[in-house]
Amino acid sequence: DGMNIVYRCGFAFNLSTEINGKSFPTGIIFGFLSSLRALMSKRSSEIVICWDSQSTWRKKIVSTYKAHRVSTEEQKEARAVVFMQLPILEQFITSLGFMQFRVDGLEADDLVGIYSQVCQDHKTVKRVWIYSTDADFYQLLSKKVRVLRPLPKNPVTIASFDLAKSHGVTPEQWAEFKALAGDSSDGYKSVS
Repeated sequence: DGMNIVYRCGFAFNLSTEINGKSFPTGIIFGFLSSLRALMSKRSSEIVICWDSQSTWRKKIVSTYKAHRVSTEEQKEARAVVFMQLPILEQFITSLGFMQFRVDGLEADDLVGIYSQVCQDHKTVKRVWIYSTDADFYQLLSKKVRVLRPLPKNPVTIASFDLAKSHGVTPEQWAEFKALAGDSSDGYKSVS
């Protein structure tokens, strides 16, 4: 989930570099590449990065979807700093040989879901690790699919049995649970 990692790096690294006498922010690039390096050393030989497209079908259905994320001037400025680094970051990722996907109208969540399902149905794939702090991915948990939540010191693996223990629901019930409970980070309210 590329943007999930990007935003985590935005909060963690406030770095900049001098380019042609001007300061250019590089915290997102540095943090993302550091995350990739750590992930490569611990988990996977094949890493696929999925990106959100600018306009998604969710925004057409729910007008408040993620609308609160860019409301203040400070949030707009922070978003501009993030987006100015993305083209350079994506060039680095390509030059390092990683696969990247972005599809118009879809979010990384959709692409990760499709990719996970394809891998789950493929007999030679032993395990799929989803690297993200986004709880929406819990609905994909299965014998083959795990969510690896990046935390400052150590990543935490969330398995389906953990979900039942921590939230009292199964992965199959997660979407319903979220719909009833609401999600302030995505901008939709709970059922009252």
